Amino acid sequence: MMTTRSTKFLALGLLCFCYVVGSAPDMTLKNKICNAQKFMPWDSFASARGDVLNDLSANTAKNGYNYYSKAESNGESCYGHGACNGALVNADCASCMSFAKDRIKEECGQSIGAQIQLQDCRIRYENYLFSE
Repeated sequence: MMTTRSTKFLALGLLCFCYVVGSAPDMTLKNKICNAQKFMPWDSFASARGDVLNDLSANTAKNGYNYYSKAESNGESCYGHGACNGALVNADCASCMSFAKDRIKEECGQSIGAQIQLQDCRIRYENYLFSE
C-alpha cells in the first residue's frame, strides 16, 4: 500500500514527466509547396505577405491554434492560415509558428503562394482567399 509521501512523489514525478514530454515542439519539415510564380521585393504583395506572416506567427497560439489572416497593401491582398498541434502549450505553438514563418521565407523565397508543414504546426499564404 502506498503512503501519502509516496503518492506525492509519484504525482510530482508524473507532472515533471508530462512537462518534459510536452515542452518542445517538433519542427521537423514534413512537406512544403512553393508556387512557381514570384513577386518582386518592391511589390505591394511583399508588404501584405510580411504582414500576414507576422500576424500568423503572433496570433495563432492566442486564437485556438487555427487562425486565418488577411492583409492588404495598395490593392494587393494576401491571405494566410496558421495551425498548431492541439497538444502543444501556447508558448510552444508560438515558437513553432515563428520557426515556420522563417522557414517558409527561407524555403519558398518570393513565391506568390506557399505552405510549410512541420510536424507540430503549419503555415500557408496565398494571393487568393482559401479555407482549410
